[in-house]
Amino acid sequence: MIQGINHITFEVKDLERSIRFYQEVLEARLTAVGETQAYFDVAGIWLALNVGESNAPPHVSYDHVAFTIEPDDLVLLRERLHAGGWIERSDRERSPGEAPSLYLRDPAGHLLEFHTGSHQKRLQYLRIAALPIRVLD
Repeated sequence: MIQGINHITFEVKDLERSIRFYQEVLEARLTAVGETQAYFDVAGIWLALNVGESNAPPHVSYDHVAFTIEPDDLVLLRERLHAGGWIERSDRERSPGEAPSLYLRDPAGHLLEFHTGSHQKRLQYLRIAALPIRVLD
């Protein structure tokens, strides 16, 4: 029944700053904008921003959205983030089986990952690693 991801929506407080972030960092194409909403196309993914005043605590969890990028693009992205004033950060240590990636938080605190690996490569690693996890396929 599920055919794929339909869209991703983030609540933001500063719409203009968030629009600039997603255009500069993800090179998202703005497709619609209003006083309290903005829609983007990010490599075929519909991303929506909605202005809200959530009383949720600051984002400190590992919940995130990961975007696939090529390994060579990771270096270019890191350079672009620094040049644009968007500071990249690593929120956790990587285990040996994880592909290189880069983490940062958007202006509203949502954690984003730019990941160079794939599900299949992760499963290949897990098949040979001595970890307490069993690969089922």
